[in-house]
Amino acid sequence: MHGLTPPLPPRLLSPVLTLALAAAAACGSDASDDPSACVVDRFAAQSTARFVAGETFYLPRLADEGGCGAAQWTLAAAPGESVAELIDGADGLWRITPQVPGDYRITLAGAEDEAIELTVVPAEARPFTNLNYYPARSVAEVNGELWVANVQSPSVTRIDPNSMAVLGEHPVGPWPVAIAWREGMSYALVAQRGNDALGLVDIASGRLIDAIWVGDEPANVVVGPDGRRAYVALKSEGAVAIVDLEARVRTQRIEVVADPLAMALSDDGGTLYVASHRSGHPSRFPFESDPIAAERDLAVVDADSGEVIDWWLDIGTTITGMLYDGASETLFLSRIRNDTEADLGDTEAPSFLHEVAAFDLQSGSELRAADLTRQASSGGHAVSLHALALAGGSLWVAAEGSDLALALAPDSLAEQARVATPGRPRGVVAIGEAVFVHGAQQSAVTKIVGQAAAGEVTTTAADRRPQEVAAGQRYFTGAGRDYAANWSCNSCHTDGLSDTLVWNAGPFSGRKVSRPFFWLEGTYPLGWDGYLSSVDNYAFTVNTNVGVRPTTSEHRALSAYLASIMPPPPANGLTRRDGSLSEEGARGQAIYEGQAGCATCHPLPLTTTRTLLAEGITGGATDIPGLIGSYRLGVWLKRGEATTL
Repeated sequence: MHGLTPPLPPRLLSPVLTLALAAAAACGSDASDDPSACVVDRFAAQSTARFVAGETFYLPRLADEGGCGAAQWTLAAAPGESVAELIDGADGLWRITPQVPGDYRITLAGAEDEAIELTVVPAEARPFTNLNYYPARSVAEVNGELWVANVQSPSVTRIDPNSMAVLGEHPVGPWPVAIAWREGMSYALVAQRGNDALGLVDIASGRLIDAIWVGDEPANVVVGPDGRRAYVALKSEGAVAIVDLEARVRTQRIEVVADPLAMALSDDGGTLYVASHRSGHPSRFPFESDPIAAERDLAVVDADSGEVIDWWLDIGTTITGMLYDGASETLFLSRIRNDTEADLGDTEAPSFLHEVAAFDLQSGSELRAADLTRQASSGGHAVSLHALALAGGSLWVAAEGSDLALALAPDSLAEQARVATPGRPRGVVAIGEAVFVHGAQQSAVTKIVGQAAAGEVTTTAADRRPQEVAAGQRYFTGAGRDYAANWSCNSCHTDGLSDTLVWNAGPFSGRKVSRPFFWLEGTYPLGWDGYLSSVDNYAFTVNTNVGVRPTTSEHRALSAYLASIMPPPPANGLTRRDGSLSEEGARGQAIYEGQAGCATCHPLPLTTTRTLLAEGITGGATDIPGLIGSYRLGVWLKRGEATTL
């Protein structure tokens, strides 16, 4: 029966059998005299001296023709405890995902010179690098247990949902942000955003048995009802990857909305709903608005054909959570709506509306919506809403900025209860009548039964962030004070990037799009006007935007967090698998540094001269921004007038 045992990928063989078959097949072939001639593509940018456990190593590509069809890589030596296997991927690349530190030797049968010496080090041996990825579906039911993705730590934790006892913590790949599983599957799926892979974790052993490359920044995953197919949101590609779980390969890539994150699948698995996270809105007041037709906030996808069959336009500016309810034929969304023309100092103005909305599945029309801060039944501010779940007749939603979970009446969205849930919660899942809320920043899971907290557990002790960085991230994602109690730093600089909106914010008047936060150290001055000399200066000055006069510890923490945010890894959907430039990318670099003249203002490696221009491409004084990772931003230039690269 499908799913009771992990499906074997093509040509996954034991080392001894691999050697025997490779040697026999090589006899009489065109490559038998020199099997190394079968190697046609190497991924030399990968480290072999300090390769990190849980990452996936890609072996040199082997040719299919010229007698090379039977060429095989072989795992000749490995640490005694290792169960890692070489996998001949259906995408044409061999791979291995070692979990046990130590020395590995991989050889090409019949070619003594074709050997790869791989030294694997523990994940904790690598210094913390803040890629600043946030969770999506970080808690899930797996085979009667509660599984938690630990996000900043490369592990998942298993919890008994009845007793809240921790059953085990198991290593996976870097930056696990989402988990998915279906009844009958013998493994759980983990979206590993830090290495562009979908991890397969064996339920019985807790071991990461494979990792399937899916594309750049897999931010969320859902799996079909039969457990044979997975759908992965590729956040920076504006696409969804379809993965054949039996063949363990990406079979299709569907272009959907910009910056996809929240997803839901119909009960029969036939329809996939995908929402844009930082979708923005048409208004760029006081500048020219974008056309409403361009505001494709949600794609409705025929899951069988992979075709987009409908678009829902302008349904939110930041969309964070989605829940399919077939019984009521309703799609619930959590979102922010913004009025960017309003005065941010006016507490009655609708600058930020933190809403849950219900939509008709057939027509896409909005049925009802509630601002959870301002509706009559509200118990107060509820800032930055995220995941949703139905349990015990209530619709539950996590409010990250307020450290809350709120219960709503599904038919009216009136507030029924609010429960304190620490850790800046984003993840919510229902198991039976209980609700479990995950605050990844504090590695905390809160259990709610009825409408009251019924237990709490810490999922991992291995938060690898420096203490000040962790405190700064908590500050950054928490609600402001006084006039700014209804938003956070993260409301505009969403997950360290930009909400793509044009705001009148900062110490100087003038409307500009929110700037992203990464690689701030070394690329100062900061701000579109270049008015800030350092990250430390920035971390003190910008607090006026969230109504805070920071203490020394708050200022230092925010500075540490902002300074820690790094650009994304070099590998993405347009590079080679090891992050090196493709042939097309190399041609682009030559143009960039040559005839296009880009390097005059944006020289490598910083891609900025750190110069303040009296007049930029957009009028007015402009700091020359760095371009590393700029493909992720969503809008470009000071007024957001460029919506594509």
